[in-house]
Amino acid sequence: MSQGASGTGRRKGIGIGLKLSSSRSSISWLYDSFYTARNTMEGLANALSSLSHTASTTRINAGKGGCPVYLFEEKYNVCSRSDNKASEETVRFLRHFKSVVWLTYRKNFFPIQPPLGYTSDTGWGCMLRSAQMILAEALQRHLGGKWRYIQEEVEDEETMVITAEHRKLLRWFIDAPKFFSFYSIHRMSECGRRYGKNAGEWYGPTTVAWVLRDLVEAHRTLKKETKESEEFVLLSGGQQQLTMLVADQGTIYVDDVRNLCEVENNRQTGKKENDATELEGNDPLLRPGVLPVWSTALFLLIPVRLGLNYINPDYIPALLKILKFPQCVGMIGGKPSHSLFFIGSQDTRLLYLDPHTVHDAATNENCEDTSFPDKENITTYHCNDPKLMAASEIDPSLAIGFYCKSVGDFMDLRGRIGQLEGPVFLSVMDKKPSYDFDDPEEGEDAEGEEEDDDEWYDIS
Repeated sequence: MSQGASGTGRRKGIGIGLKLSSSRSSISWLYDSFYTARNTMEGLANALSSLSHTASTTRINAGKGGCPVYLFEEKYNVCSRSDNKASEETVRFLRHFKSVVWLTYRKNFFPIQPPLGYTSDTGWGCMLRSAQMILAEALQRHLGGKWRYIQEEVEDEETMVITAEHRKLLRWFIDAPKFFSFYSIHRMSECGRRYGKNAGEWYGPTTVAWVLRDLVEAHRTLKKETKESEEFVLLSGGQQQLTMLVADQGTIYVDDVRNLCEVENNRQTGKKENDATELEGNDPLLRPGVLPVWSTALFLLIPVRLGLNYINPDYIPALLKILKFPQCVGMIGGKPSHSLFFIGSQDTRLLYLDPHTVHDAATNENCEDTSFPDKENITTYHCNDPKLMAASEIDPSLAIGFYCKSVGDFMDLRGRIGQLEGPVFLSVMDKKPSYDFDDPEEGEDAEGEEEDDDEWYDIS
């Protein structure tokens, strides 16, 4: 039985507190999974992993005394009403939850390149799907951020209202070898071969982070070369580009961020935005320092390992707090060979989206139709079933994502990381350590630090 299940029972309310799969339904599901897995070892391992995970899943506690639910940085006091209907706060939470892009296994897609020619990623693609989801959240924030799943009633039926911008975003993830499918399973598998991964093999958080980095960079570069194409318009977010940084070993280096994000002339001259304005002279009270100009927003993905075989419980409080940072776009991890996308928490449990559902892939006709996905199949990209698992049960290997639109966002993130209590697994440093013991070069002080503009990133 999962943590917290003992003696809890069901609570009255819209979400009904705790729900575990019955043994009979689990056995039936396992039998079906074995059958569809065609007796392959990968399918068998995935079926067993999924069964184990299902047994530890709980539902949102929406009883009258239920604790708040956090979805990213947003707090919702989900609770039941005396008439057993959803409260206004609960409706807001569900609308936000449904607005997060959900990307799952697909079947019957165009064959991935030989030698195996996979037409489904069932059983091996869950980490790739989790990576797609965390990227989709970063892109959604880059393109507007506050889009919400809205339904309209038509002849007593609820239908989702889709914006053109949201549809374009989803088309980037369609599983087809098309020019607009920048983040399809086909592109990810092709890119993964650079890192020694073939289609059908399971990825870890670090490898998939590098795959995402390469695809985002390819998309950004292609955008510059094809400004007139409608398929690329949204990546710029108006005038601003999006770039991605993978921070190894839990450390973010300010130099790396500056090299990626700052306007090139600013890096070379130290110029700040509005430096031409000198009406106030040098009086710091009349003219406070102006932040450097960023030419691009930043998607930051940080692979970490928080234990050997099990997560160190001392890290859990900080992990839960990080998920509430306004810059956080979630975490990818889960259990061995069973990846999930974590997007929030309730108490010490993690709210997640699960890619282990199989949907039909887009057909060639769908790909040619610019109105796809439409109202009939948009639900396969949005989940209406929030689930939780104990933070103590996740695998220690995961990757944490952040989106920073400006240097101000990054400075705020640096300050929040610096204020984390307990054991530290994330840090921000000005530059990578230098192991050169020669005399300092011109432009550096006696301790080897360049006289540059890092003070603008200092939160002290």
